[in-house]
Amino acid sequence: KRSDLLRSVCNKRAPTVSTTRWNFQSRIVNSVHENKSVFLECFEMIEEEDGWDNITVSQAFGLKNLLNNPEFLFFLHFFSD
Repeated sequence: KRSDLLRSVCNKRAPTVSTTRWNFQSRIVNSVHENKSVFLECFEMIEEEDGWDNITVSQAFGLKNLLNNPEFLFFLHFFSD
């Protein structure tokens, strides 16, 4: 359901994480950096729309706060390409 929402908002999928390859982890950092506003929009939709379970809403709230945290944004920018 969350992946479908992300696809409907930005026509993209979040890259999957590989535990052994740094380049795959950097793809995630770059994806979040490049699509921060899209992720924030998705998190807002999850918080505002009915039909989402409490855990998902709570996680969306936490991730939205993280994407608005100046220290997190500094390191996100620092580690992105």
